[in-house]
Amino acid sequence: MEASRIGEEANALIAQLAEGCNHPDGIGSFSPAIYDTAWVSMIAKSEPYGEQSRWRFPECFQYLLDHQQETGSWEAYATEIDSILNTLAGLLALKVHADAPHFLGFPLPSDIHVRISNAVCALTKMLQDWDVDNTVHVGFEILVPALLRLLEQKGSTFTLSGRQSLMTRYKKKLAKFHPDILYGKSRLTLFHSLEAFIGLIDFDRLSHGTVHGSMMGSPSSTAAYLMHSSTWDAEAEMYLNKVVSAAQRNHVGGIPSAYPAPTFMTAWATSTLLSAGFTDSELGSSSLQRIADYLEEQLSINQGLVGFAPEILEDADDTARAIWSLHLLGRQQSSNPMITTFENTKHFKTYSMESNPSFSANCNILIALAHSSDPKKHTAAILKAAQFLCDAWYDGEARDKWNLSPLYSEMLLSYALVQLLHLYDQDQLGDTFDHLMNVQVPLILCQIVTRVLSSFESPPPATEAVSYGILALTNLASIPWLNLLGPKIAAALEQGKSVVLQALKTDAEADYLWIEKVTFRSPILGKTYRLAALKAMPSTHKWGSKVTDIIELSTKALSGFTKFFSKLPLFSLEPEWRLQASLIEGQLFYPQLKRDSLKVFPRKDMAKDEYLQYIPSTWTTVNNCRGAPLSPKMMWEMMVLSMLNYQADEYMEAVVGERFQLNLRPISGLIDDTCRDQLAGQNTKSQTNGTNGSQPLAKKRSYGETGGSMDVSATKKQRTNGNPATDSSINDIAKTLTSFINHQMTHPLVKHSSPSDQKALISELQLFLHAHLTQIEDNARFASQPSRPSNTSSSITPYTSPKTSYFSWVHTTSATHTSCPYSFAYLSCLLGGAANINRAAASGNPTTTTTDCFPGAKQKYYAQALCRHLATMCRQYNDYGSVARDRAEGNLNSVNFPEFHPSTEEGGSSAVDLAAAAADSGGKGDDEIKAAVLELAEFERKGVVLAKERLNGELERDKMGAVREAVGVFVDVTDLYGQIYVARDIASRMK
Repeated sequence: MEASRIGEEANALIAQLAEGCNHPDGIGSFSPAIYDTAWVSMIAKSEPYGEQSRWRFPECFQYLLDHQQETGSWEAYATEIDSILNTLAGLLALKVHADAPHFLGFPLPSDIHVRISNAVCALTKMLQDWDVDNTVHVGFEILVPALLRLLEQKGSTFTLSGRQSLMTRYKKKLAKFHPDILYGKSRLTLFHSLEAFIGLIDFDRLSHGTVHGSMMGSPSSTAAYLMHSSTWDAEAEMYLNKVVSAAQRNHVGGIPSAYPAPTFMTAWATSTLLSAGFTDSELGSSSLQRIADYLEEQLSINQGLVGFAPEILEDADDTARAIWSLHLLGRQQSSNPMITTFENTKHFKTYSMESNPSFSANCNILIALAHSSDPKKHTAAILKAAQFLCDAWYDGEARDKWNLSPLYSEMLLSYALVQLLHLYDQDQLGDTFDHLMNVQVPLILCQIVTRVLSSFESPPPATEAVSYGILALTNLASIPWLNLLGPKIAAALEQGKSVVLQALKTDAEADYLWIEKVTFRSPILGKTYRLAALKAMPSTHKWGSKVTDIIELSTKALSGFTKFFSKLPLFSLEPEWRLQASLIEGQLFYPQLKRDSLKVFPRKDMAKDEYLQYIPSTWTTVNNCRGAPLSPKMMWEMMVLSMLNYQADEYMEAVVGERFQLNLRPISGLIDDTCRDQLAGQNTKSQTNGTNGSQPLAKKRSYGETGGSMDVSATKKQRTNGNPATDSSINDIAKTLTSFINHQMTHPLVKHSSPSDQKALISELQLFLHAHLTQIEDNARFASQPSRPSNTSSSITPYTSPKTSYFSWVHTTSATHTSCPYSFAYLSCLLGGAANINRAAASGNPTTTTTDCFPGAKQKYYAQALCRHLATMCRQYNDYGSVARDRAEGNLNSVNFPEFHPSTEEGGSSAVDLAAAAADSGGKGDDEIKAAVLELAEFERKGVVLAKERLNGELERDKMGAVREAVGVFVDVTDLYGQIYVARDIASRMK
């Protein structure tokens, strides 16, 4: 399709909207909804001269019958809640008609009872399978209980697996509800869903809520009002007649969830097309003039605010879009009424009584404010909206309540943040924006690009969603730190535009993406976004130094990392562009991690922390490879955990091991006491700092007064300048280890996890630290044995006096030493804590009982089995890759265990025999031993795969997809570290 044809299509669309917004009946472009059609089909009107009643809209009941599926249910347009609501309303309509066979206007179908029976069966299964917690549609929590109550009155009772969750949400939603709030003069969103209050309110007292006969533009709500008012409302009847007639004119039969919506349609289309690059002349200056006049008039009538239709309750979303459209048309509008009316403590509300914030509404508000003639006047409001959006993205809460596609949120957010970057580059914003612009925004824009590009991979999204992605990519094409991805962005745009062009040529139907009571599609919006996507060109904006200096990426370093990671087995099938994008994202996390690297552990006498530059990328690469299930915030928490685990390993070896190698009992007591205090909920901070009148911890606990516990000859002196460890050094270690333990246990999400999960974490953390002490003892015992080759020898030294078998060691002390078991327990607390917080928020009760991350016996068993196999495999991979470092530092490694060395006599091997065997083995023997360790690691991998498969099955059954995905990321990251060690040892060495 030529550019001129695209312009002609856009011109015709704007002309249609200009005509529609000035039409007496308005304009609407929502697809038919079984839900609303069913409600309207239940309206019966008494005959004027008799007692018989007549079905007022029989065509609606016919549409309902025509669209009932063979299963007995009605269509799920895009989500399971669509089918549930459609079937609930459809079944109710069938029962209402079955109970009134004498009504005129539509003969009762002969198979009505079969239809009812089929609908009951279908609904029973749907309600049992329904995942209530992952349902996003606005108002479902009051609509479903109301319909279940009405059906129960008709003799049909249903049970659902998520009843407790549903009723918790229902009670929270109605906690502050009282019928009187509907009887007053205030206009409320509740008028849009009056069917939810049948039996709870007096409909005779609601006539004041109608606007041109409608209850906030909702056919279902208007139908409920008309059916349950004792006085027939002719104006409401007339409104519904207009809705039905409009549907008949469009040859669709069914009626939409909202009608009309001229302001919504006009503002959305105008702002989208103009922002995509269409000129006034291409769209038609006269049509745009009429639209601008209409929007200005609506804003003027409502004191600077608009709703989705004239006289309908005003909202921030439509107001922002109207202001945005007028700004693009050169007509400045004051944003003050919008700010004053909808500003909340930390965000902007869509409606004055909104319970949950809308992501897209805050995007639209930010964009409208950024387009104002003097943004400096609104910096506080701009910062509030921007900070809310960035925080929501970081928390993984960017899912919008009005559109199902993640690409819609990503498109709006990318546009909003790029507008913010322009203002920042032009010094239009103050210093209060520095952290936002230098830390959060660069990372978010990088993540958006990665997710959009990934979404274009097979299977591709709906064509309207592809249009959203195209618009996001064109917005981001000029961002300096994304230049390396330029070729991929260009290829994706070409691919995406070909998909959209084909849909436009074939006049393909729009996609079910927009959310009302049920999901709907809009031909006008679908065409708008397709045309905008075809028109938009990649930005070539030249940024100033304020933006280009935000982050400097080393192309050489990124190239090296990409080459290295691409050779690892985990990424053998990963496209190079996504590895690059993930590594860029990792580099954007790196400065924050470097900044926080000294918060817990000191780094005195440590070599360069090479691992630090790897850590962010291990999480970003795996997360993106798996579809980005972890939020940026959760990834950050796990990056910090990974860093602290490396630092704990360094500290225990280089500080504790050096100072207390011959007497670890004081440190063991310190660990036990601190963990016990944490478990008891005690605050040990004052005990560790020796201030406020408290004695030094070493004296109070008497950690420095007992003898050693190791059965090892004193072949080395204490390394604290050759002197025994002092109380001062004990206190230094006490402060550090206590700080580490407290840091992990006092995380807000950990504190919101269940007592059982917290107990498991402190237990695993305690075992982790004790495993380091045991490893120090083992290293000392290993170093003290006779006939040990020098550190520079190429042969492997056998361990002649192990306390346990290799199997026992690698599955217990050594596996625990990897940090995998305690890290898994930590992740479990983060996931469980987040779930508990969400449950408390949903119920409105902060004291809601906490639940374990893995609540069932089988879940717990499989999770622990998975973790143990994973830790063992990780240890074996680690040992395989760190043979040289361990040899240089005199550390015990898997390869040193006697099981890997030939025995000279049955029943055992002497130290001399084993040392001689090692000396004779040469390099080939070394390779064989390492290969054996690697083979055992692959054996453990089979255990990982089986345990993960079983755990996933349990999580899937219990609708715990988020936990399943997070565990998957954790497993792959742990596996990745093992693969990295096989390829390259990244741990710091002791100086």
